[in-house]
Amino acid sequence: MVEQTTLAVGQELRSITHKVGLPEMVLYASATWDWHRLHYDPEYAQGLGFDRPVVDGQIIGAYFATQIGKSFGATAVIRKLAFRFRSMIFVGDTVVCYARITGIEDCRTGGVVVLELEARVADQVAVGPASAEVLVRTT
Repeated sequence: MVEQTTLAVGQELRSITHKVGLPEMVLYASATWDWHRLHYDPEYAQGLGFDRPVVDGQIIGAYFATQIGKSFGATAVIRKLAFRFRSMIFVGDTVVCYARITGIEDCRTGGVVVLELEARVADQVAVGPASAEVLVRTT
């Protein structure tokens, strides 16, 4: 976890890596009630011209939230999260999420950290530009 006293603009947070599996997509569909077959049915996806199911876009938001939580701890609150896809992500892809601090507002007493985020698949940016505002609290 990043210590609040060591935060600096330009600092990179620890990246996180997820290999998206079909069971994960089924569990995510169950949790979000998004049962579109495109996300978990290989035959359906192939019928639409894709070689594999397409990853539900919101799971990338969950990956970013996980990265933020691991970086700032359980008391951090994501105030804003925005992201844009550059390419599709498919079941079986390995997604690596990156984050860099671009702004800090009085974090010694609890404040806001602004992040620039990016998700890559095979060294290609799949999601970005992306950003987050995180309220960090002193414990």
